[in-house]
Amino acid sequence: MKTSDCFSPGFIIKAHGLKGAVTAKITLKNPGVLQGLDIFFLEVRGQLVPFPVESISLKESTAYIKFEGVDTTEQSEALKSAKLYLPISLMPPVSEDDSSLLVGYTVMDEIKGNLGKVKEIMQAGPQETLIVEHPETDILIPFVPQIVIKTDHTARILHTRCPEGLVDLYLIE
Repeated sequence: MKTSDCFSPGFIIKAHGLKGAVTAKITLKNPGVLQGLDIFFLEVRGQLVPFPVESISLKESTAYIKFEGVDTTEQSEALKSAKLYLPISLMPPVSEDDSSLLVGYTVMDEIKGNLGKVKEIMQAGPQETLIVEHPETDILIPFVPQIVIKTDHTARILHTRCPEGLVDLYLIE
């Protein structure tokens, strides 16, 4: 399995307790959809590795996860900052207000064509901004209906109509 076949519902913040559990930040608008999952994938040395879940408890946007075979604080500390991954087939329906699931989508602009993939969605006050990983540099695009005009969840593509000059600001040599 590759990261392109997955979505990331969050990432591990730190070890939790003395028996190998971890604390994870969940970026989904409805973290409750993770309740009852029996496996997560973590990226280890560039490969996605399955980590069976022994137990999971949720409190708002924080998850406390105990993985099978991770039994010490040292083992759970080694997982710090790792992104959690799940197969796209487990992705909950994307609602208008759940932009976090768009990470990994390709951004296609009407004029400039393929701008790259959404690397992150940054919250800047009330405004969300897409951070698009372009081969030359990261491009910041406001996540507003006037610019992101269509979302194709099946093909994982965001169609944009960027204002004239916006993309050029980042690509000027």
